[in-house]
Amino acid sequence: MARDTLEIAPDFGVAHSNLVDVYEQKGMYEQAIAEHQALGEAGRRRALLLEQAYRAAGARGYWQKSLKLFMDEAKRIYIAPTIIAGYYATMRDRVTRSGRSRGWGKRTPTGTRT
Repeated sequence: MARDTLEIAPDFGVAHSNLVDVYEQKGMYEQAIAEHQALGEAGRRRALLLEQAYRAAGARGYWQKSLKLFMDEAKRIYIAPTIIAGYYATMRDRVTRSGRSRGWGKRTPTGTRT
C-alpha cells in the first residue's frame, strides 16, 4: 500500500515512514536506511547515523542507535511513556531474533536474568 501511494505521491513522508517500519520489522535494515533518506534533511542525517551503526555492529548497533535517536527526540518533544516502552520492547525483540542479544536474557518472575 505504501509503495502504491509513493507511485502517486513520491514525496509523501508518511508512506516512507511506514516503509521504514515494515523494513525494520522484517530485518531489512539497508532498505529501512534508504527510506530514511527519502525523509528530508533530518531523515538523511538519521540514515547516515543508522548506517554507520549497522555497519559497525549489525542489527544490535542499528537498534541501539535508533533508540538513542528516539530518546534524544523525546527530550525535545513529548512522547507518551507507552510509546517509549513499546520501542524498548521492539528493540529487544528485533535484537533477540538477530541472535545478538547478549545481556538481555529472559527474566524470572522475581526479575533476575536467566
